[in-house]
Amino acid sequence: MKYLLFASFLWVLALLACGQRTGSDSIVWRLDNLESIEGNSPSILGAPAVVETPEGKVTQFDGVDDALVFDLNPLAGAEAFTLEVVFRPDAGGNPEQRFVHMQEVEDHRVLVETRLTSNGEWFLDTFLKSGESECTLYAEKFLHPVGNWFHAALVYENGHMRHYVNGSKEMEGQVEFLPMSGGQTSATQRVLRPGWACELS
Repeated sequence: MKYLLFASFLWVLALLACGQRTGSDSIVWRLDNLESIEGNSPSILGAPAVVETPEGKVTQFDGVDDALVFDLNPLAGAEAFTLEVVFRPDAGGNPEQRFVHMQEVEDHRVLVETRLTSNGEWFLDTFLKSGESECTLYAEKFLHPVGNWFHAALVYENGHMRHYVNGSKEMEGQVEFLPMSGGQTSATQRVLRPGWACELS
């Protein structure tokens, strides 16, 4: 199984990767600078800012124009994976917050998103698509307050996906997700598409 851990508090991405590869079973991307994340230099869109928090340096995105795009896909080759994200969604951003997107091609992708409600809450929306097989876990019955830190995890293995918030399973479903062979990773927008994510202040 592949584990990816994206970490960057305020948008704390815990991208935990793990899998059919030699070397380490996990990859951690801590978004604490804009020059190099674990040796990977992102393309910078807008003006994301590195700020100090009690947890250390983190990257802050405005939810409108800011994004980091990496010309690689840490999930490439994974037959199974866990994608973990530590983040803080704030009020005032786009109601549809697409903040992690990994894609080989348009019909082979992984999305982790939030949906903001009008009364200051959010819920998790995760999506896997591999050719004709796809599954959306739209957890509208599992509401959480904005302005707090959360841990989210998307797990795929043996044709089954499920997602968690703060360790509690919210939804699960069936999808046949084939290993990706390459692609890109985007933080706070969809790869090659307009669709911005969490506003963090």
